[in-house]
Amino acid sequence: MIYLQTLSQSHKQWITSISWKPFHLNYPCRRFVTSSKDGDARIWDIALRKSWLNIRLFTNRSWSPDSRMLLSGSKDSTLKVWDIGQRRSKQNLPGHEDEVYAVDWSPDGERVVSGGKDKCLKLWMS
Repeated sequence: MIYLQTLSQSHKQWITSISWKPFHLNYPCRRFVTSSKDGDARIWDIALRKSWLNIRLFTNRSWSPDSRMLLSGSKDSTLKVWDIGQRRSKQNLPGHEDEVYAVDWSPDGERVVSGGKDKCLKLWMS
């Protein structure tokens, strides 16, 4: 049986995407991220029934393979690596000339790739 739970009115404009945090044996799957036309992203905790991290100027995102980090593309031409447990930006990755609209983490977690309005692909290695 599927039940409906309304969390809240969450964004100032319409919600454009939702992504569950990937399942990991050491971390329960109780968080997801939403993004909106207003340029914000929010990470939600279903146990708390509220958002507990807001990211501004957001365009796209990708969860790390171990589910502990979130990579975000931004309208300020940077990528940011977010430490979900500490609720803060861990690293700022400049390099694009314009807004970043596509980001993804490699399956091994060693690299990220990004692309955007400047028509360039950037490959980042840890």
